[in-house]
Amino acid sequence: MDLSLYFQKELGLVVILNGLRKDLLPDHKKNLMNVARHDVWPGALRCFMRNSFEPKACLDVKFAGEIGMDEGGPTRDLMSLLVEQIKMKPIFEDCQGHAGGGKEFALSAAGIKIMHYM
Repeated sequence: MDLSLYFQKELGLVVILNGLRKDLLPDHKKNLMNVARHDVWPGALRCFMRNSFEPKACLDVKFAGEIGMDEGGPTRDLMSLLVEQIKMKPIFEDCQGHAGGGKEFALSAAGIKIMHYM
């Protein structure tokens, strides 16, 4: 079994990840995000649209009414909750023509009117 291709792919991944890590801001620069667990979409949008939001900085998530520091768990919870809410937004349509179904991104006039794309 020739492992050279495997190692080339692994080395390429390491180079990519190291490049991304290099672009991250130091840990002291974080985007503070205080959101309600039952309604994360508006809170996340407010944070992402702030002038002070820095895409290359880590998130520091605090859920309203909960005590604790973000050591990674609250950020993972936020991302999971956001993905669930995004899946319910009218910005995706069912794909009838694709094998196995699925969803694809769609531009909807109703979605624009109620700002689902912002």
